Amino acid sequence: MSTPEEKGGCKISIVIPCYNEVENIPILLERLDNTIKQLVTRDLDTIECIIVNDGSTDNTKETLEKLLPQYSYLKPIHLEKNRGQSYALWRGLKSSKGEVIVILDGDLQNDPNDIPRILKELELADFVQGYRENRQDTWLRSWVSKQANRILRITLDMPVRDTGCALKAMKRDCLDFILPFNGSHRFYAFLVHTAGFIVKEIPVQHHSRTLGKSKYNIRNRLFRTLFDLLGLYWWKKRSLQR
Repeated sequence: MSTPEEKGGCKISIVIPCYNEVENIPILLERLDNTIKQLVTRDLDTIECIIVNDGSTDNTKETLEKLLPQYSYLKPIHLEKNRGQSYALWRGLKSSKGEVIVILDGDLQNDPNDIPRILKELELADFVQGYRENRQDTWLRSWVSKQANRILRITLDMPVRDTGCALKAMKRDCLDFILPFNGSHRFYAFLVHTAGFIVKEIPVQHHSRTLGKSKYNIRNRLFRTLFDLLGLYWWKKRSLQR
């Protein structure tokens, strides 16, 4: 894959939804900056980092605004109220300009050092999903996620083993086949695979959360997955391919 600076224009968009992650944002941007400087050595205009503040009630907005002079590629979007991860991510995707789009969470559990590897895999695929090979979560959270993924693989022939991994990348053409519904961010790989795109999966690093509070619970993961399964099954039978 050509580096962004070789052709000019915005080549890579990094999209990060966040909600009440004021402690993590400065650390995340510092780590991202190191990765971005590996990808882009001269013209930072070829890359953008869109952080969607999903109506945070802490000082996330003020923190992002203060960091703007330090990171020229930073483009914050502030939502007036909390709309959920899927909506925040969709807003970020719609605002992106890159030919390639990278997605990760803002809680420091994803490692920006994996981004170059993900982009490299896009040379042979349209969509690349990470899977957390050595997951650093509580046993209950890991067990619930494992059961949900097992159900999805059996019923939908899901093309990835870890739908909950936030770190992923796609070519821009994939956006036309991503449906904006509550919870859709977990099923991007399924949606583009159903549309006929090539999906790959690679192991990525995963870190335990050390700052901030998790927004995850059993109700909003396992039970919603069972409900979403019905709609996704219908979509797989009725969707149009590209």
